[in-house]
This record gives sequence, C-alpha cells and structure tokens, in this order.
Amino acid sequence: MVEFVRFVSAFFGQLRAGHIKHALSFVSLVVFIGGMILGCGNGGEDAERTTQRSLSDQMESVGSQETPHSDDSALSPQVVAVVNEEEIMAAELADRLHRAIREGDVASPPDEYTLNRLRETALTELIEKRLIAQKAKEQNISVSEEEFQQLVQHIQNEYGGADIRNILAEQGKSYDVWASAQQEALLLEKLVDTNMASMIAVTPEEVRQYYEKNKEKYDHPAQIRASQILTYDQSVAQKAHQEIQSGMDFGKVAEKYSESADAKDGGDLGFFARGVMPPEFDSVIFSLKMGEVSDIVKTPYGYQIFKLTGQREAHRISFEEAKEQIENLLKKRKRMIAVDLWLVELRDNAKILLNHDVVKRVN
Repeated sequence: MVEFVRFVSAFFGQLRAGHIKHALSFVSLVVFIGGMILGCGNGGEDAERTTQRSLSDQMESVGSQETPHSDDSALSPQVVAVVNEEEIMAAELADRLHRAIREGDVASPPDEYTLNRLRETALTELIEKRLIAQKAKEQNISVSEEEFQQLVQHIQNEYGGADIRNILAEQGKSYDVWASAQQEALLLEKLVDTNMASMIAVTPEEVRQYYEKNKEKYDHPAQIRASQILTYDQSVAQKAHQEIQSGMDFGKVAEKYSESADAKDGGDLGFFARGVMPPEFDSVIFSLKMGEVSDIVKTPYGYQIFKLTGQREAHRISFEEAKEQIENLLKKRKRMIAVDLWLVELRDNAKILLNHDVVKRVN
C-alpha cells in the first residue's frame, strides 16, 4: 500500500529520496498520472508522449457533450473550468502554477513554451483531483485520520524517525500541502481498489510465469565478507597488525586504529562479489582463507589489513523465496495501469468545460 501511495502522491508533491535533512522536496508539475504510468508499462517513449499530450487532446471526447454552460462566454472571468458543474477558479490555477515554477527545475520567469506546458499540466491536475473527489463523495469513500497517521508513521520510520514537520520546515515547505497530497493519494488508492479490483488481482500462474521468464534476475554470484583496517601511517599499521597477531580481536583493533569510516563497525565491509571493490582489495581478500588475516598491504588508499569473515556460494533465489516479492511487483504494475485507465474513464464520462481565454491569461 505505502509504495503505491508514495508513487501516486508524487503527482501531488511527493517525497524525494535523499539526505535526511533534504529528503522532502515537492515534485514539480507533471501530468497527474498518465505519463508515468504508461511509461512504466510501455517504456519511456510512451511516457513522454503521454506527458506531452495537450489538455485539449485529452478533452476531445467531451466537446460534444452537454455542459452546464454552452460556451466560454457564459463563464465568469474568474473561472478556468467547470467539472461536472463544479468550478475551478483562476486563482487555484495560478497558485498551482506558481508553486510549480518555484519548485520545478525551470528558469524564472519561464519561457512561453514552458509556461504553457506547466499551466496546461496544472489545469489537468486540478481537473482530475476534482473528478477523484467527486467520485469519492458519490461512493462514500474517505480516508480516516488513523489511516493517514499510519502512513505518516511508516514514512517517518523510513527516514530514521525524523519528524516530517521539522524536515518540511527546514526546506520551507508547507506541512498542510504535503499532508493534503498524502491524503489524496490514499483516497485514490481506495477508489482504484474499489472500482478496478478485478484488474489489480494477480494470479499464482502470473507469478510463476514471471519467475520462469526472469530467472536470471534471481541469480546471485558468489560473495565474500571482509573487514579492514586502514591507516595512513605505516608504523600504525604495523602496530595494529602486531596486536592482531598477538590474539587481539580484529574488530577491536580496527576500532582503535583504523581511519576508515567503517572503523566504528569493526572495519566490516559487508558481503560483496568479485569486481565490486577496487582491484587491490579483490586480489588480497579473495586469496584469503576463512578467518585469515592478510599482511599489511600498501594500496592507493593507504596501508591496509584485511580479514575474511564470511562466504556465500553462488546461488539462485528459489520461487518460494521470490514469489511474495514478485506478487507485490505485479500488483504495483497492474495498479499503475488501473489508475490510468480509471482516470481516463472518469474524464470520458465527465462534463468538462474549459474557459480557454481565461486559462491563457493565468500566469
């Protein structure tokens, strides 16, 4: 659930992964769902085509439908669109556009082409948000405070327990805007689950077929685990090596003498395959026997001592081990496509009128 919510809420201003103090950054305007979802299923070229699709193209099918206003002239100059008799005000579009310019990677002021693209995308987003809210009201679907707080807690746990309010405040972002985006994403997930449940379901046969077609993804090469001591002074390295030879624990000696960042972990480098570490490391570590400590090695990084602490044979993850992960992956893919199709259906069945002249004047 959380992965899907975080994917969708990117379209409302989702988190970006990064350093904890710079982790939350609102995503600049993109088409609310279309481009990225189709991109996940059909490749980047389809995604770009969808993202660049104009709002007028998206609304082609509603042009002949009856609308609450027969033409643009019947609309107030403060209204940019009417969605099933619900107005979207020019001030709303301006606010979303200004936020996109502020937070997006665009020149300020943007050139005419960029401004038109951002304006069009912002209006598409506002229209689809209206459609989602209307459908939720119609089907009596909502997001409880408990559901929202569970999501907040999960996200905060992923960022080391840091308070989201503090992180957002450091970045000059609004918690209220962020919270609204998360709630809207949760709401969309519940709507898609309700309306597209059969499309999202994944069968055991599909899981098995995916595994059989992608077995190479589950092949893991042989790996070893090692620890190191790194010093820039040969005499220090010699002293450390003597203490190890006298029976002192390698990890304790690493904590005492090593100048590497992993010293606090006893010099542990974790598991890795051949070719991951620098060649100077591989040539020494892969020649060691289990539990053996190397001589002092002069490398481009300093004077180093290595110890082999673990080994893993090359293996393939079994279907039983992989099936839960595969099922989640397939559900996520299906949900992305379901969101796109459902939003297309909402648009096709909606009565939408655009006030083109007013839209063009919003900047």
